[in-house]
Amino acid sequence: MSQASKKPATLKDIALLAKCSTAAVSTVLNNSKSTTIVSDAVKQRVMEIATELNYRPNYASRSLKSHRSRTIGLYIQNGPWHNLSNFYEMSIFRGVEKAIGDFGYDLLLINVNSNIMPEKCAAKLLENRIDGVVILHADPDSAAWIDELLAISHNVVAIDYNRRKANLDAMMFDNYAGVEIALRYLAGLGHRRIGFIGHGVDTPHLDVVERETAFRQLTGQLGLDNDDALLCSGDKFATKLSLEQQYCQAEGEYGIRYFHRLPQPPTAILAWNGLSAVSAVLTCAKLNWRVPDEISILGIDNSDYCYFCSPALSVVDHRLEDMGYQGVVTLINRLENNVTETTHRIFAPVIIERESTAPHQYLTSSSKTDYIFQIQ
Repeated sequence: MSQASKKPATLKDIALLAKCSTAAVSTVLNNSKSTTIVSDAVKQRVMEIATELNYRPNYASRSLKSHRSRTIGLYIQNGPWHNLSNFYEMSIFRGVEKAIGDFGYDLLLINVNSNIMPEKCAAKLLENRIDGVVILHADPDSAAWIDELLAISHNVVAIDYNRRKANLDAMMFDNYAGVEIALRYLAGLGHRRIGFIGHGVDTPHLDVVERETAFRQLTGQLGLDNDDALLCSGDKFATKLSLEQQYCQAEGEYGIRYFHRLPQPPTAILAWNGLSAVSAVLTCAKLNWRVPDEISILGIDNSDYCYFCSPALSVVDHRLEDMGYQGVVTLINRLENNVTETTHRIFAPVIIERESTAPHQYLTSSSKTDYIFQIQ
């Protein structure tokens, strides 16, 4: 009879062969702190027999005793374009999955395409199916369901959630710093007339609103052209876009066509996210507006598609994978160490220079360093 077809080995089986108590076997195999004292010789014998019998822990039994499932849930709030087939969500997911594996937990995907309502999270927590939950796309303005979750358990962490909420652990991105580092980088390349591609929908995402606000404030502070025509947003879009359509791509295309028509176009453009930036690069090709020789383009994002457009997109890294990983670390730390303080961790942006940005034509390499020094 093959090993796979045999009845799974139990603690009692191992104890019988090792000639010790089941308590001693449990202490050894679970690496638990116990009043049971086990000698090194018995430990070695137990481990050898467990290996020989291909012992596997009974997680259902262990969960009943510990009231822990060692499983983390992942939930994506329902909404247009909210699903794991998109690069944004997959970037976060990679970090979540890596941390889950590093710490020996299991991951339960509560939903994949955001059609499942948030009440499912509460049910999983109440049933002890999960020890905690990681949430994506939590909308601060319509997330009363988060309060209901927190009333059940504080083992909840929101990823890329830029509001400070009591009792909710959150991984946050510094949008103001993201725009600042982008403008300083482009100014260091000699660009002073810099455009910004913003939102074209009626209900814009909080990220784009914060980034547009930062752009308005920083252009003047950094000595750049502070021209209202350089912000393509809101009413600058002749036709309002719908959240149901591919609005990010449309924002990028319209933004480039808008700037290309200006009597004095910008020499560099910052797009509010990666999709709009990639769309901007593609639209420039249609207009024979050469990137980066005639126009530099930078996006706030670092999803996979940023590598594959031509030229490859220079970006401000949104740190999504890092946020996913550290969100799980924060949640597991709360679970295993009885942490009660709320964690709001802010992730600083990083410039990744590729091929879509270049020094402005009049700027020499020697003056480039001087200008970066001045604006810092």
